Amino acid sequence: MATKENIGTPTSSVNDKGCKKRKGRGQNQYDYNKIAKAKESGVPINNLGQPHGESSKPLSTSCGLIVTQLIPITYDSWPKVPEIMKNSVWETIKNRFGLDDIAKDNVLESMCNSWRQYKSKITKQIRNVPPGPEASRKLQLLKPANISDIAEWKKFVQFRLSPEFAEISRKYGELAKKNETPHTTSRKGFARLREELVTQNEDPDEVDRVEIWIAGHKHKDGTPVNKNVENKIKEMEAIPMEKTKSINDDAVSQVLGREHRGRVRGLGMGVTPTKVHAAVIGKQSTIQLQTEMKTLREQIKELQNAVFNNQTNDGAAVEDRVQQPQYSTNSNLQSKSPLGVSTGEKDVSPQKGTKCKLLHWIGSGQVVAEAEIDCTDPQAFVHHKLLGPDYWRVCVKKIMVSDVPLIRDTSELQTLEDARGTYIAWPSKYITY
Repeated sequence: MATKENIGTPTSSVNDKGCKKRKGRGQNQYDYNKIAKAKESGVPINNLGQPHGESSKPLSTSCGLIVTQLIPITYDSWPKVPEIMKNSVWETIKNRFGLDDIAKDNVLESMCNSWRQYKSKITKQIRNVPPGPEASRKLQLLKPANISDIAEWKKFVQFRLSPEFAEISRKYGELAKKNETPHTTSRKGFARLREELVTQNEDPDEVDRVEIWIAGHKHKDGTPVNKNVENKIKEMEAIPMEKTKSINDDAVSQVLGREHRGRVRGLGMGVTPTKVHAAVIGKQSTIQLQTEMKTLREQIKELQNAVFNNQTNDGAAVEDRVQQPQYSTNSNLQSKSPLGVSTGEKDVSPQKGTKCKLLHWIGSGQVVAEAEIDCTDPQAFVHHKLLGPDYWRVCVKKIMVSDVPLIRDTSELQTLEDARGTYIAWPSKYITY
């Protein structure tokens, strides 16, 4: 059974100029049958934390309905909404669809977008109320049910009708006009588009961000959304297809410019450069583990064959065919810590200026830079933030892998390349000598 809610996109057959309009998708509504099926089958989550597949559609609808019902639009912005409210709506969605915590960031960002769109819709309705004796009554009818404080509602309406807000609206309208590369994914989003392309491709690994971006900026008939997008696509297709997995030097970055903090073009909502980099490292680690497992299976098979031959040949030596690992029996042997020093020396803080190597904080063991230790005091600061017990302040000297995201980034420093010659915080357990 579907329950209708009054927060969908209104449908109208004629616009203000008397021309026929395309029919909208109608009001949002709960479909409890689809919700139950989605919870039973599970909502698939990709390696970037994005829900996708058919069961993600009722999830998306529910996110919009729940957030607009439970969180009043009288808050100035989404960051001003109390965390207890955000956690409450997340727990509601989590329990309703049986989600894991990995989807929390994406769900909350989806709710943020729905909340802002609903707020914009109510604002437009407020500003469209004509002045007159009936204006006060009509404005009161627009008040959402979750706003109980009349004074707060009047304050919200007053600001939305003020010249100050009109100027803010005008500036954002001008910014929106500057978007020359609008996508065509609509409600599908880039996450579902990505999964479609992966399913259709014989080799899923061949689907990269460039292909997703191009597909997301074309109409159903394959034509680009506008002339500017057509030119951008031609530029991307002219770049040699090396299928690089780095978002810092692929065709999208070369044509459109470097990614900004907090989003990655062509990969959808909730994706950040750090998540993409971690996903690539995780995939590389998985491939490495699979290779090692294959090697171990081959070694085990050789060992089994050697034992069988030994039994058949009545005691033939196996040692010449299978190399056994050697273990030291020295009672004074000390175990090694992640820093590469013995546990007996682990508590000794290194001297200032000690040369060291920075290992990737994802845990792959890859050396990404050479540095000098500057401070190990947990009470010290770096970029106005307390260092803490698990970090050391280091000065980056030489970089081996430039596109590694900083685990404590700033508005100016986001990757190791940005931090060359300056001080950063690095997890002490990923520092070696």
